Amino acid sequence: MSPRFRRMLLLSIGLVVPSAALYGLQLALFPDPRTVWLGLLSQLAFLPLYYLFSTIVIEVALDRKGREDQLRRVNVLVGVFFHEVGDALLALSVGDLSAADRAACSGRIDAAWTDADFAKARRDVEAAHPRFDLDEQAFLELAALLGAHRDGLLRLMQNPSLLEHEGFTELLLSVFHLVDEFDRRPPPKEFSAADVAHLEGDLRRAYVLLRTQWLSYVLHLKKEYPYLYSLVVRTDPGGAGPELP
Repeated sequence: MSPRFRRMLLLSIGLVVPSAALYGLQLALFPDPRTVWLGLLSQLAFLPLYYLFSTIVIEVALDRKGREDQLRRVNVLVGVFFHEVGDALLALSVGDLSAADRAACSGRIDAAWTDADFAKARRDVEAAHPRFDLDEQAFLELAALLGAHRDGLLRLMQNPSLLEHEGFTELLLSVFHLVDEFDRRPPPKEFSAADVAHLEGDLRRAYVLLRTQWLSYVLHLKKEYPYLYSLVVRTDPGGAGPELP
């Protein structure tokens, strides 16, 4: 007899014996068998409904917990991305934004921001069409930054957990597309006007996704990790520069 079968047998005996004893006690106190059968049928009639409702409640609770755990794991990866390359890419991009677009797209977040403030900031960035003033040095810095983190970006893209986060996956694809563009083009000093225009368009798409995903991630920190949010507020890479005391 296997250990598992033995445990099931002991459990069955442990449940059936007390039940039989209670029914025997009921017959002793109330000799009419119809009372026992009526109670048994009533309980059996309710059993499917009990199973249905308990299953639904348990499944919903487990599904919600699973989604929350998955979201936490994904946000850890998002945090790794911004720590390794995203913050630096934001700061570098903001430095190349035109003055008007810098004011519209990269206003500094505030510790007192509400969900509505974050939502408005995301809408403002998504509605913008930022322009970049890129020279040869700016292209060199951008290419060097992306090239240094190529392997890390590849590892993130291969992580199956990110399939649940469509917006962040789109951001990774847009950033890796920039890496691919620099690999396939000549050195920045040899860029044609078409090269510059194309790369500015790719950077514009990546920047909008980068800033909006960053705002969503920071809102998550505000709700879950206030001490990390406090640091981010003072070092916003997409704002006007660090404000550490």
